[in-house]
Amino acid sequence: GLPSGSFDVVTFNFILHELPRAVSLAALREAHRLLAPGGVVAMLDIDPRRLLELPPLRRWAFQVTEPWCKNGEYYSLNFKTALEEIGFDSVKITSNDPVNAVVAARKSK
Repeated sequence: GLPSGSFDVVTFNFILHELPRAVSLAALREAHRLLAPGGVVAMLDIDPRRLLELPPLRRWAFQVTEPWCKNGEYYSLNFKTALEEIGFDSVKITSNDPVNAVVAARKSK
């Protein structure tokens, strides 16, 4: 595998909602391992909190194509909590449209 601490930035672009929750968390742990101290993980993905706010028909139309959302598994992923538990700090979550969010966090120095 790649050496620990060998990257300054790791990005995830619309992938975590496609994975089972346990795999998403494993991917975030691997990002933490790969990042040098002070490195940044950045994610652009569907905001699980915002999905729950969608009107029922729109939420259903989304869920039927996304297996990890259909059963509610993705909704239970709290990016801030998960990243902090893994060892990231300075977690910032910014909505960039009605359902997506940009999430950035720094690996502690």
